[in-house]
Amino acid sequence: MKEPMLKFIESVQANLQSISNKNRIMLLAGVIIIVVVVAAVIAVFSGIGGTNSAASQNVARAKTLQYSVIESGSSNSLSYSFYGENIGLNKFLMRIEYATSAGNIVYVFNGGQQKEWLMTANQWKDMSSSFNADANRWEYDSALIIAELGSWNGICSYSFITHGTTMTVSNIIINPNLSDSLFAPS
Repeated sequence: MKEPMLKFIESVQANLQSISNKNRIMLLAGVIIIVVVVAAVIAVFSGIGGTNSAASQNVARAKTLQYSVIESGSSNSLSYSFYGENIGLNKFLMRIEYATSAGNIVYVFNGGQQKEWLMTANQWKDMSSSFNADANRWEYDSALIIAELGSWNGICSYSFITHGTTMTVSNIIINPNLSDSLFAPS
């Protein structure tokens, strides 16, 4: 890639010596415009910047999705892993795992059954009476993250800020094979 560009620049320099100053400026401006346009076209079609990349389009259409999140605000930080199936549908399945100083916490949601389970201290507890409020919170977060990943270029992690909190999403796997046991208390 460097050699053809170098030859092009040398050719332009040689031609500039035989052109008047006014024409040199016009030619140089034209070359700069062409280089900028070519760079912009390459950026758009290669997904640089992430806009509408294949990866971001696949996130929105994923049947299953897995990712890790670090939420960092002014006074607290939370890290968790998300596993989801049938995202955005009434029969969604979600699993959220995170660690605290008191130990690991796991939430499991089954939208089709309107059930929720919480595991703390290695004990499962039926939390279905809180299903609507808790599921709505996690569904909101996952919908926000999926929407934000519309700008993800498919490489490494993706960060964004919402309501003063920085969300860094990493380990993003689109359509992973998720075991049914992930979505049941066991």
